[in-house]
Amino acid sequence: MRKLIIQAAGVTDLGSVKKVNQDSFLYKVADIGDSYVGIFAVADGVGGLDSGEVASAIAISNINNWWEQDFKNNIDKPNNIINSLILAFKRSNE
Repeated sequence: MRKLIIQAAGVTDLGSVKKVNQDSFLYKVADIGDSYVGIFAVADGVGGLDSGEVASAIAISNINNWWEQDFKNNIDKPNNIINSLILAFKRSNE
């Protein structure tokens, strides 16, 4: 059986409230042999509030760090992956 081919892209929009685009996104796909795995995340700004671009960048940075460290180091341990991803989201929300 052939693997499904994944294509991903992302686009954000400035919106009408701020002069700075407060949105951030991340998509990561990895070939793990028999299949592909991926994570796709969108961090919307904070409704035009000040520093929304900082908040969304931090959230996406945390998820990217999770992918590069915890996910890749625990690819064969699904429970570790789930728990560490939950922790990454909690850190982002703080």
